[in-house]
Amino acid sequence: MPNVKDYLMCLKKSTVDRAYLYKALSHKGNPGIKTLMQILNALGIRFTASLASAPNT
Repeated sequence: MPNVKDYLMCLKKSTVDRAYLYKALSHKGNPGIKTLMQILNALGIRFTASLASAPNT
């Protein structure tokens, strides 16, 4: 669980509802990719994905 400062900053900068954000970040939370991206964006974190290895052709 993030500390209070991070949680409040995320609330101010994101479009995620307070109750939903708390639920998504809880131990049993299961946020979707859209919510995760909004939270990371609010915290100034960029999420990227890449191939682990070249596909066999």
